[in-house]
Amino acid sequence: METSDAREIKEQELTSRKAVLHFIRHGEAEYKKVEDYEGNLTEKGRQQARQAGEKLFNDLSDGAVVAFHSSSRLRTIQTAQEIQAEVAELVRKSGKNIVLHNERPKAFSRLAVSDKATEEWLNVLFKGQNPLDYFLDNPTEAVEKSRENFNSYLSKLANFAKKLSPQGPDVHIVVITHTGPSEVLIQGLTGQRPEGSLVNCEEFKISLPVSGQEPTLIYKGLRLEIKNP
Repeated sequence: METSDAREIKEQELTSRKAVLHFIRHGEAEYKKVEDYEGNLTEKGRQQARQAGEKLFNDLSDGAVVAFHSSSRLRTIQTAQEIQAEVAELVRKSGKNIVLHNERPKAFSRLAVSDKATEEWLNVLFKGQNPLDYFLDNPTEAVEKSRENFNSYLSKLANFAKKLSPQGPDVHIVVITHTGPSEVLIQGLTGQRPEGSLVNCEEFKISLPVSGQEPTLIYKGLRLEIKNP
C-alpha cells in the first residue's frame, strides 16, 4: 500500500514536465540610416549570441526538445542562427540527449517590428530619447499592432502547452525578437512597467501552463504573475 509521501512523490514526477518560452533580444546590430529596418549583427553581436547560446544550453535538461523561432528581421535571424549553432555544438561535445526540433530557425513576420514602428523607434533613438519610455507613454498604432501580434503568438503557444501530457520531455521554444515589443508584452501580461530595456541578447522566460499549471514570467531575476495568458 502506498504511503502519502510516496503518492506525493509520484504526483510530482507525473507533473514534472516543463514548457518554457524564452524571449531573447537580438545581438548588437549596426544601422546605416533611419530607414535601415533590418540591421546587421556586428562581430560583438555574434559573440553575444554565442554567449546566449551557452547560457541556454546550460538551462536544458537531458532529453529536452528545443525549437527556434525569430522575427523576420535580418538581425534577429542572424542572432537565432548563431544561438542555434552554439547550442548544437555544445550538444555534440557534451553528448547530452537534446533534440533540436528545427534545422534552421523559423522566421515569422508577425514577430517582427513593422517598418513604420522601426522608423519611429530609430527616430526617437537618434534624438537621444529612450524609445521604450516613449512608446509606453505614447502608444502608436504600430506599437499596438505589435502588442496584438505578440499576444496572438503567445496565446497559441499557451494553448499548445495546455494540451501536453504532464509526462514527457521538457519543451523549450526560443524566440529571438526585439526589445520594444517584448517589453510592451511584459507590461500587458503583468500590469507592471518594465524596469529598463533588455540589453543585447538578454532574455526573459515564460513558463507555459502544462496540464493545469499556472504560467509565470521571469524577468530580470523577478518572478511575475501573468494576468491573462
